[in-house]
Amino acid sequence: MPAVNGENKSVALIDCGANSDPKALNLVQFAIMGSAFMKTVHNVENPRVALLSNGTEDTKGNALSKEAFALLKESGVNFAGNIEGRDLIGGDYDVVVSDGFSGNVALKSCEGTAIGIFELIKKGIMQGGLRAKLGYLLLKPIFKSIKKKMDYNENGGAVLLGLKKIVIKSHGSSKAKSICASILQAKQMAESGVVEKIEEAIIERV
Repeated sequence: MPAVNGENKSVALIDCGANSDPKALNLVQFAIMGSAFMKTVHNVENPRVALLSNGTEDTKGNALSKEAFALLKESGVNFAGNIEGRDLIGGDYDVVVSDGFSGNVALKSCEGTAIGIFELIKKGIMQGGLRAKLGYLLLKPIFKSIKKKMDYNENGGAVLLGLKKIVIKSHGSSKAKSICASILQAKQMAESGVVEKIEEAIIERV
């Protein structure tokens, strides 16, 4: 996912749909895989890992997240604690760990919010008269830059980590641009050797 702070910074949300009912140990594995992915593919030296929860306090969360929290503290990853959904794309964390159900809800909420905000801006400009339209012309390059950063068609698809081969799942409504980005994404991952790095990290820490 794109991060608000940092021009080319990204956030790995893992899981965001593949495993709806994981065990706490699986969340630790997600953190290890996500860290190896961000380090190998995105050149983040020591990825900061957070656990998606309903509050930042150590005691927040359901039974799964509380158990995972305790395991993550002892896992050897750079674990920074719990975060709320509003902190997901801030850029302060490189890997955000979640079960697939909660992660998918968070992902789709971000997508829907971004689409909704752009629709509100568009309506405001159309209804705002000459002054609003002139303001839009002045800000058009900024709007285009923001839209490009938030558009999933620019960023390929979701990576399925932990497999022997590289698999990219593109969005169901992907356009040709997104498929092309997914192919380039798979090429970058293959060249980085991320599959082997993840395997080494799992063997070392689990």
